[in-house]
Amino acid sequence: MALEKLIRSDRFDVLQIAFNIINQCHCDHARADQGRITGLIPLARSFGTGITTMRSATSGFLQRLLTQEFPDISAAAAARLSIRFALSVPEVDCALVGMTNRELVQANVSLAADRNNRLDLMDLYERFPHG
Repeated sequence: MALEKLIRSDRFDVLQIAFNIINQCHCDHARADQGRITGLIPLARSFGTGITTMRSATSGFLQRLLTQEFPDISAAAAARLSIRFALSVPEVDCALVGMTNRELVQANVSLAADRNNRLDLMDLYERFPHG
């Protein structure tokens, strides 16, 4: 894989990669083999590369999907869940999120600053093992 070869070249300080609650293949905790997380993100981390995610809030896909299927869930709540997920992944240094107004910026800054609001991903993965 070309991206893996670039990561292994150890010539980059930061990797920006699409990663979110729906697309977890680049840092797959759920399929961790004996505690070893698979994917390009842990490989990059092993070279000391910083990780920035793009599409952290799924470009609105999860929000549209959940609000269509479950009308009681707001798009804002689904977006917060997506952002909380990205911020809860220990391998992620920075989660990029698009925002369209000052209120969203303020809400997302508060969400990012609240470390008590992180998801316990290991608990979720252990509760629902893959397979």
